[in-house]
Amino acid sequence: MSPNKVDQNTIKEWHFHTCFYHTNECSRKEAQALRDALVDQVTANPKNFIAVCNGMTTKELPGLEGKPPPMNLEPVGPHVSGSFETWVPAESFAQVLSWFTLHRGSLSVLVHPLTRYEREDHTTHAMWLGTPWVIDLDALRVDLVTPPLQYPELGYGYSASTNEH
Repeated sequence: MSPNKVDQNTIKEWHFHTCFYHTNECSRKEAQALRDALVDQVTANPKNFIAVCNGMTTKELPGLEGKPPPMNLEPVGPHVSGSFETWVPAESFAQVLSWFTLHRGSLSVLVHPLTRYEREDHTTHAMWLGTPWVIDLDALRVDLVTPPLQYPELGYGYSASTNEH
């Protein structure tokens, strides 16, 4: 979908950032286990549970071309500790939110929309599963001009055809 056709009143893509203490081995292992369980969930339900995180390939999600970002074993961007990002289109938002709610354990998860307003997305428009963590707002832009379109090859979120899904 071209940026000028994006409905500015409808959120169609989300990030789930799972936060963990990068200097704590137990916390890192818990995050890795959650990420592995997420990959297994997508593999078992690739049409009904769409989520993209590190470790996924075309085997788990046919059509995936982009390489998901790595599991951050140190602070990256606005995140002040370790984290891993999961991209979720609106088509699977409720299922993925339910899954994270039930399986996150002691980890906190920042859930935010992907719009052109990065700072607002990570603050005003964000929600947390678990205890909120501090984030570095200086690492975020105020206005991207257009929303980031992630994994358009999958045909979900902002890239979905109005006749599909």
